Amino acid sequence: PSRGLGDVYKRQLLKYVTGMDPLKPAGSPVSISEKGNRLLMTWPVNEEAVGISLKVEASSNLKDWTESYEVTVPGEFHDVPEIGAGGAERRFLRLAVMLDVPGE
Repeated sequence: PSRGLGDVYKRQLLKYVTGMDPLKPAGSPVSISEKGNRLLMTWPVNEEAVGISLKVEASSNLKDWTESYEVTVPGEFHDVPEIGAGGAERRFLRLAVMLDVPGE
């Protein structure tokens, strides 16, 4: 059970999860690269962050974000489908951070 938060709170939550200073402006801590024929998403991990759930959402058009995958390895995600050669021609990923709320 998780609750969606406004954009400002989501950015602060992402900073908390990745160990960034919440009082300093910063770009995205998430990096995406190609490993073989798959996308690899990585981010720094704050080992002290608790009460957080992460998932990766995927899209082929930046409009429809329908797929989601639970993050099982802290700090990285290997995308499932291959790119090109019969796989997805366009693939976009984003990291979704949710605050776990007890009792919901």
